[in-house]
Amino acid sequence: MQVVPVHAELDQLKASDAEVCKLVDLATDIVVRLQEAGHEAYFVGGAVRDILMGRVFSEVDITTSARPPEVRDLFRRTIPLGEAFGVIAVVSQGIPFEVATFRSETGYTDGRHPDEVTIGTLEEDVQRRDFTINGLVLDPVRSVVLDLVEGMADLQKNVLRAIGDPVARMNEDYLRTVRAMRFAASLTFDMEPATEAAVRGAAGGLEKISRERIHNELDKLILHRVVPLGLRLIGECGLTGPIFGMSVRDDRMEAAATLIEALPDPPGMADMLAAVTLATKGSSLLEEVASAEAERRARREAKRLRLSNADRKRLAEIFSIFPILEELPNVRLGQRAESYRRESFGVALHLERERRRQAGESLEPVDEMWQELLAFPPERLAGIVPVTGHDLIQHGLTAGPQVGSTLKELSYLFVEGKIASRDEALKWLEKLLAR
Repeated sequence: MQVVPVHAELDQLKASDAEVCKLVDLATDIVVRLQEAGHEAYFVGGAVRDILMGRVFSEVDITTSARPPEVRDLFRRTIPLGEAFGVIAVVSQGIPFEVATFRSETGYTDGRHPDEVTIGTLEEDVQRRDFTINGLVLDPVRSVVLDLVEGMADLQKNVLRAIGDPVARMNEDYLRTVRAMRFAASLTFDMEPATEAAVRGAAGGLEKISRERIHNELDKLILHRVVPLGLRLIGECGLTGPIFGMSVRDDRMEAAATLIEALPDPPGMADMLAAVTLATKGSSLLEEVASAEAERRARREAKRLRLSNADRKRLAEIFSIFPILEELPNVRLGQRAESYRRESFGVALHLERERRRQAGESLEPVDEMWQELLAFPPERLAGIVPVTGHDLIQHGLTAGPQVGSTLKELSYLFVEGKIASRDEALKWLEKLLAR
């Protein structure tokens, strides 16, 4: 076991971020109380890794020799999280800290959960974890890291390595295949060859994993703004089909990553799925969406990856924009503005531009639309007509469908700069009624 002093790393990180400082101080108080009661207790997992890397973090997990009843006796406010697995939350100043008893695990019949959990030692607890960089423990009282798995060396070499037998680690919980991709992407680490081989070999087991857990890992790619690298690693590790659908090929992830890189802003979940779908289907997606309805396709995507309603609606909107981009330059300006006003229009246009570039098609139509959109005065693009349906009826228009169609025409004229005020709109109406 390697023991590494980390006084400087801890002090520097605490000084740089007030929230991290608060987390570390509160978690240290929990460790101190556990140790004073005669128990071993350490920080463990991502917080230790991030302290060593100088990265901020939002939670601190604690591992201890104390059992849940002993933890409850020591702290005023606790929440049972999974006492069968020795896990309890200690709440300090409204913040929950996960405190888990040292344990060993055996048998993973379902590829998700251990068949048997027993109280163990620190060594056994570390050996059951996923990657060496997550198997480091830190004693905040002595400010030292205890390294039982050579995680420090892997951190220094920027290598992601499974603890022990990588095949066993992946088969214990198939979600670790996606976590491996996510850690490699968010930390920009190289995956150790045997670990990568184990990820590829276990990829099919993701079908046993809940869609919600996979969705959460993809969310973290988005949070860390590493979606393009994540997509490339998904392809390289053979995870494309299990994550995005069995018909999606690994070799299309490079194209999807390039599509995402073309976006001016960091993508959300819907943007990422639109890029993956477009990279997979290419120009045929435009016909499919037009005939099969964008909403129906978006609902399928939403069901598979458990999208929120907001993401499903955004994805449906992006899909519905793709098929109209080809004809949009040929319609009047007022109609184009209706599309320009849609929240996801810019995302769809950038994705389609990059698809065209990859396919060797002309970029001129999409570039012209983008320049037109940028040049539009915001007050005209909004298309808000300075008259109401009631105004039209008062000035002689018969109530009914004609009111709506007339308001739309006035909106087009306003966008096109042919009318600019209420008076001009009413004069136009007078001429219309005089015909």
